[in-house]
Amino acid sequence: MRLRFTLPILCALALVAGCGKSDKNPTSPLDPAAAQQEVDAGYTDLTAGNYESANTHFKTALVKDPNNPQANLGAAITEVYLVQNDPDVVPLIPYFDGTPALAKRPVPQASRAGRTAAALGLLGPRTSAHYDPVSGGAAMLRVMRLATDDPPAISEIQYVVKTKVMPKLAYAEARLNKIEQQPGFVLKIPPDLTSEPDSIEVDLGDILVLDSVINGVEGWLGLLVSYNFDVPSYEHVNAESLLTERTKFGTLHPDGALLLANARNDFLTVKTRLDAAVASIQGETDDQSDDLIPSEALATQGFMDLVSSVTTVYNALNGSVDVDVHDHNGDPFTFGLYIGRFFTPAIADLKTKLPAHAFDSNHDPYLIDPLTFNDPTINGIFPDMTNARWQLLVGPVGPPPALAER
Repeated sequence: MRLRFTLPILCALALVAGCGKSDKNPTSPLDPAAAQQEVDAGYTDLTAGNYESANTHFKTALVKDPNNPQANLGAAITEVYLVQNDPDVVPLIPYFDGTPALAKRPVPQASRAGRTAAALGLLGPRTSAHYDPVSGGAAMLRVMRLATDDPPAISEIQYVVKTKVMPKLAYAEARLNKIEQQPGFVLKIPPDLTSEPDSIEVDLGDILVLDSVINGVEGWLGLLVSYNFDVPSYEHVNAESLLTERTKFGTLHPDGALLLANARNDFLTVKTRLDAAVASIQGETDDQSDDLIPSEALATQGFMDLVSSVTTVYNALNGSVDVDVHDHNGDPFTFGLYIGRFFTPAIADLKTKLPAHAFDSNHDPYLIDPLTFNDPTINGIFPDMTNARWQLLVGPVGPPPALAER
């Protein structure tokens, strides 16, 4: 079982296959010969590790021949590489606590099955994330802590994500979409391009899986940039000052509603692309021994778990699903979860959805017991929840330790 979207293999893909059109100068005269020269120059740069120059050559080739397959996929793959290693992106990666890390990851020598699991892990853990109150609250607290400890960080991250990361991922996705328009897409990567002992066959299903992963990343990044988490002043910043009603902290950016709607679409596309990948791989009738993702991989527990978690999130984006947990007494507890209500209608100010709270002498927030919300459904995300049910689920919240000791 294989799934090896490592950089060398993706670069090999860039050299020998792909399909698409350039977004530049669509009326430029076609010059296939000149385009192929640019592709060859891109190949030379790739073998030398000059990815930025290779990216430029591939994009130039697309201007001269938008349908050149090597240039199209080459531009897509090198674009993804460049965003992972952009000097403005790399320093911000440690802040991506709740989103997929974009940093270049070392690829250990492992079995093909192990590489499959590792690649699927880019998608799986994020789509099967815990959408419970504790996890959601912890994510909010992380943002607050970052804002108070390092005020410029959130705005800097959002700026880089919106201006550098998201456009490059969208460009790469558009190139993959062009490949997906070719139902019979098949690519044989020879050993001399991958340093593997045998050839690797890349089919349409493999491209669809990669597209699914990219959409998952785009969805999380859309969430990250939708809300304003800047602080009004870098002096005397604390949680109490941020959570007052008059601050813009936790409010939608002017384009936040659109960003959230796009993020929801990205998460929905994760499933549609993955479903299409499964159908494509299941439909293959050729020898599977050299396939990047053979049909037998679909029967593994890891892949089935991935499909299941993606399906659960998809359903919760479109309506309420039942979630079974235990209440604070350890008894079974079921509540409805409608994730889609976080995205549409967008919450204008996240502060209005917080439970009743006060602040201690250090200006740190603590919950008032019993747990009470102005809107127990939290914008309809938990459609059947009431304050009484929240209190049964969570139990007594009690005063913060500093106050309890007095």
